[in-house]
Amino acid sequence: MVERMADSLWYPSVGDVLAIHDDIVSEYSDTHVGVQNRGDIEFVLNYIERGSFGTSPETIHEKAFHLIRLLVANHPFVDANKRTALNTAVVFYFLNGYRFAYDAEIRTILK
Repeated sequence: MVERMADSLWYPSVGDVLAIHDDIVSEYSDTHVGVQNRGDIEFVLNYIERGSFGTSPETIHEKAFHLIRLLVANHPFVDANKRTALNTAVVFYFLNGYRFAYDAEIRTILK
């Protein structure tokens, strides 16, 4: 369940995504460090905020979907692309006033 708490949207910067990735890399010793293509990160962030080729995600949920999809598909990092994408989307929701309510079963799965 997602609960909306704010009106204006905050968008992550390239620095924010890199910081999230760095946190993940430091948490998992078997994760390889490195950015393969910084431009892919810039494209994703520009797309969710402004759109591209005449299309633009409208809702925060569409934006979060494309944030995850494009960070995973474009593979801008050497490793931890999916974890970085998911964590960036969670931060995107959180800093835009959304909170996730997990029941005990989901908390167990996420551990």
